[in-house]
Amino acid sequence: MNVDLQLLPSVDVVADVTSGLCVRSAAAIFAEHFLEHLALDEALEFLQEAHRVLESEGWIRLSTPNLEWVLETHYDPGSPTPEGDPGTLDLNRAFYGWEHRFLWDRSLLRRALLACGFVDLRWPGYGESDLSFFQGLERHERSADYPHLPHVLVVEGRKGPPRPDRLEALQRRVEERFLEHMEEARLRRARLEIERLHRELERRQQEMEDLRSEKEQWKARHGEARLTIEWMEASRFWKARNLWFRLKRALGLVPGE
Repeated sequence: MNVDLQLLPSVDVVADVTSGLCVRSAAAIFAEHFLEHLALDEALEFLQEAHRVLESEGWIRLSTPNLEWVLETHYDPGSPTPEGDPGTLDLNRAFYGWEHRFLWDRSLLRRALLACGFVDLRWPGYGESDLSFFQGLERHERSADYPHLPHVLVVEGRKGPPRPDRLEALQRRVEERFLEHMEEARLRRARLEIERLHRELERRQQEMEDLRSEKEQWKARHGEARLTIEWMEASRFWKARNLWFRLKRALGLVPGE
């Protein structure tokens, strides 16, 4: 069963798996170039959810860009481009392009899988596996590997017993070393957005005040015009004019209404 956030060709179920996996149980889970699109806390939640829905002895297989390969191939301060760029733009594109949220290295991915209760971790090559149901699954475009440094991390793990102590320790470290700083940044952006919205609200309120003032001015002018008309209609000239036109209509000099 192929699950995706968009209704693309060959997608069976459209769902946001960050809200939970939409299956009661699964014999195996495969996610290719997916983990890097999740924030770090969301990725850990996904691994826990995968562990929950997997059947006993079930397997997971993940494929995600290799942070070490990205650093090795995209940034070299000793060999800058003719423009003097050591790869800064390419490196940031690898981090932030294609809506990437977090890039993993082998060490942290291993720790995360073990903490979420996976055991017997193995690191096969692209499309390779000792398990028949995982063979030849990768479809993502490939880049050149370095010796002993693949461009993507492919890892398989078997469902084992939960490790709450290990998971708690990892979550605490992730919170202290990364998520707290990200939260501070989010709070700063939220405060700036609140200030922007407050300024926009004040601007709109001033516009409304100006419109109300303009409306009152038009009402005053309208009242003055009505008084002028009433005064004219009550004047001797206006009454004489009306008598004159009634006489002309009576004599047939002008067509009647």
